[in-house]
Amino acid sequence: MREPFHRDGWVYEEKVDGWRILAYKDGARVRLVSRNGRDHTRRFAGIAAAIAKLAVRALVLDGEVAIYDEQFRSRFDWLCESDPDAVATPPMFMAFDLLHQDGRELTGRPLRDRRARLENAVVGSDLVLPVRRLAKNGFEAWAEVIAHDYEGLVAKEEPSVYEAGPTRRWLKVKAAGLDDRGGSVAAGSAPTHEPAFGVTASGSRGRLRSRLSSSSLLVLSPRDSSCWGSAVPHAAVQASAARLRPALCPARAALGS
Repeated sequence: MREPFHRDGWVYEEKVDGWRILAYKDGARVRLVSRNGRDHTRRFAGIAAAIAKLAVRALVLDGEVAIYDEQFRSRFDWLCESDPDAVATPPMFMAFDLLHQDGRELTGRPLRDRRARLENAVVGSDLVLPVRRLAKNGFEAWAEVIAHDYEGLVAKEEPSVYEAGPTRRWLKVKAAGLDDRGGSVAAGSAPTHEPAFGVTASGSRGRLRSRLSSSSLLVLSPRDSSCWGSAVPHAAVQASAARLRPALCPARAALGS
């Protein structure tokens, strides 16, 4: 199919325009590994520190590292080449799946269960967030993509397990560009999220809960891309996070506290 769609029993998420990363946490030890096996822990040290401070002892998260502009749109180009005049969030880890938690393999659990556990696992962090859920109706979700100029959406069957390789139970619909009105137009849908990572985790005892401050944005600096510029006070980052949170964690109540 080449158009946005709606199906009962499916959910719709923002398609993040970032770098696919698998995050391993074992106590305070964290590794951020790309699809091709490269270790990016030092490159995204702020994200690694935020994951280390999550209350969950051990976990494996699948997601994307992304930078957002002042309209909270993910900007892949800013990960590759910074803009000295741009104001943006720090690199953030937008998690779309939880594969392992505290010795329990979760890949065979339904998506609705993994999502609820994911929301609980990352609660309290400003740099590690569950990917944004869109409207429950697929056509209304696509209208959000158009209205906010997102890269697209990912439609997922809620009972789906985490499969290795392409799957027709997770479909992406990308925005090809802008139409005459300035809105996104559909480029078609295809199987998405190819989970080809090995999933192993173990950890020592210890729990640490911390809320990282996010009262600043970054002015991206090409002179120091490894640090992504210098932090400057800016209230917009909290406003951006506030725009996300109402749609981020609807499943948390399913598991309780």
